[in-house]
Amino acid sequence: LATTKYHDGNSWAAKASMSSARDSSGGCGTFADALDCGGFISGDESQTTELYDGSANSWSTASSNNMVVGSYGPTVFGTQSAAVWCGGKKFGGDAATFITNSEQFNGSAWTAHSATNDLDTGIEGNAGGAGTSSAGLIFGGNISGPAHTDKTQIWNGTTWSSGNDMGTARRYNSGFGTSTRAWTQGGTSAHGSSYITLNTTETFDGTNWASDTNLNTNVGLQSHGCHVGSARTGFVVGGLERDATDGTGQAIIQTYQRAS
Repeated sequence: LATTKYHDGNSWAAKASMSSARDSSGGCGTFADALDCGGFISGDESQTTELYDGSANSWSTASSNNMVVGSYGPTVFGTQSAAVWCGGKKFGGDAATFITNSEQFNGSAWTAHSATNDLDTGIEGNAGGAGTSSAGLIFGGNISGPAHTDKTQIWNGTTWSSGNDMGTARRYNSGFGTSTRAWTQGGTSAHGSSYITLNTTETFDGTNWASDTNLNTNVGLQSHGCHVGSARTGFVVGGLERDATDGTGQAIIQTYQRAS
């Protein structure tokens, strides 16, 4: 799809469509200034980046905004003028493989991090993310193929380092918050025909993960790469609810509000 919808806290409204239809792209920012990059377009991973101007209700794209390396299912966090993407997958004409690449956006161009600043092989795509371009997190996702992981990696603006593990391994999970107060929720428990979706939520305090309030509905692949939240609030849009044998797409929105 190329469609865009805006939620004002009560209802949804259609906004200007993106320049190109895609799936499994990554996004960040706010309604006023949003960013979307990568994804799956025309049978291959994409390098395209699109920028949204909320005041003009328009998306713009330029070759100078393209990612250095295209990615299918990248994790993205930050703002339109200061973002990081990492992980994902090569597809189409490439050997279908998960990647550990990492790049930084300054509002007009992406810069590839050196190989020594790429993700460890512990997380390679379809993961949750939170934080800013100078203090961010990636958690869960795929590891070295179809398996899923409980690993966390922390970005300090220059390099990645390993953080403490989540309580539950998961992929296609969502996330919101900051590097010292982040949440992850939902996702899928495994890979293959027997996987199920989760409703469990965990919160990160800058050092450790702990269990938090469960989602109302078990979902994975929910608003992947496009999560909005603060240190106390967030929401999850749509997703797939699946038991061991059957899956159903969901149009629901689940909101989170922490009292303190």
